[in-house]
Amino acid sequence: MYNSHTSIPKPRYDKMNIFQNHNKTAHQTAAKIVLMGDSLISNLSLFIQVWKSYFKKYKTLNFGVGGDKIQNCLWRIENMILPSEVTDIFFLIGTNNTNNDHPSSIVNGIISCGLAARRRKHTLNIHIIGLLPRDEVMSPRRYKIDQVNKLLETECRTNNFLYITVLNEEWVDKNYILRTNLYHTDHIHLSQCGNSKLAKCIIERYEQYQIKNSKKSKSFSNMVEPQVCSSDFPPLSLHHSATLRSTKKLPPVQTSTSSYHIFRPTIHRAPTVSIPIMCNTLYNVPVSVSPCVSLIKSLPIKRPNKVRPSKGEKLDYIPPSINVAPSICNVSVR
Repeated sequence: MYNSHTSIPKPRYDKMNIFQNHNKTAHQTAAKIVLMGDSLISNLSLFIQVWKSYFKKYKTLNFGVGGDKIQNCLWRIENMILPSEVTDIFFLIGTNNTNNDHPSSIVNGIISCGLAARRRKHTLNIHIIGLLPRDEVMSPRRYKIDQVNKLLETECRTNNFLYITVLNEEWVDKNYILRTNLYHTDHIHLSQCGNSKLAKCIIERYEQYQIKNSKKSKSFSNMVEPQVCSSDFPPLSLHHSATLRSTKKLPPVQTSTSSYHIFRPTIHRAPTVSIPIMCNTLYNVPVSVSPCVSLIKSLPIKRPNKVRPSKGEKLDYIPPSINVAPSICNVSVR
């Protein structure tokens, strides 16, 4: 999905010393918050008063690099040392891509940064800050920023990222002109008042999310596990299975025209259903046949030498209208 050039990591060799210093700091600090981005992020630590009042108590690491584009930030997040104690990471990146890149390409790169951070540590809370307005008056670049923020909010919801909305009313006046007390004269970077406003926005979001998580953990800890009593689940009855395995012999079947009996033998296998049928109208001999007729082989038919067998004589043939195996039923005449 994220196959634009902004989602391809690209290192900046002229800023490699800054990257190495960040890794040293990350190795020595047990930080809980990491800030990633361009100069808008890196300038937060330039104003010492702003940094102490908002970020110092939360052990925050500032990994912003001035002039970074999205692909540079993506390379750093994939190769940096990430402290194991980090719980939240904030991204503010993309304003340097607004000159040449399409809004959808910018959004793809920002989301790729969040996904890369999630691959590094799947329990991270990933916060995406919308792009801040730039340029003194309304311009095509600022219009592109508005498009990026709309798409970015949707994509953050899809990927389960925490999006921080940037309200234009707080950064521009009614005539869509940048507030001079928040920006420097270049109309891109923030003044001390603007940095204080940005830092307050980040920390307020962090504290709100921590309070929300603490309430969830308390609600789960107060839940009482239901106790299951053995009497609620009576033992299963074995009557059904015992009935199926019954080997009780069937009573002999008699016909009204003859006293011949056919006995059902005891077979040590799964019970079968006996089906009484009339084998031949000439002799009226009822036979019990197993329904598994596919296992019964046909036997050649022998014609009788006598019209009717004498009393007590066994039949040595199978009646012509039925084919059964001699091991399944024993036919005798009494």
